[in-house]
Amino acid sequence: MIATWRIKDWVCVSFKPAHKGSVTDLDVNPSGKVMISCGRDNNVRLWDMTSSKELYSRSTKGRSYDRVRSCGGVLAAKAS
Repeated sequence: MIATWRIKDWVCVSFKPAHKGSVTDLDVNPSGKVMISCGRDNNVRLWDMTSSKELYSRSTKGRSYDRVRSCGGVLAAKAS
């Protein structure tokens, strides 16, 4: 599950299943508009932070992603 809150009043704006199994890492782009997450389900997912909708999902069969980062307009994921 991934939950997101609006900081100004700490209202939970999204609480949804994001991956089958545990979420291993997530990061928000400096723009605040896109989040990247990875999980034990061997998927990396991109999320639209304004609508809380999934934008993209990428799977690698048999390899689990364990780290994701967003920096300078680049989204990166490291598979173990």
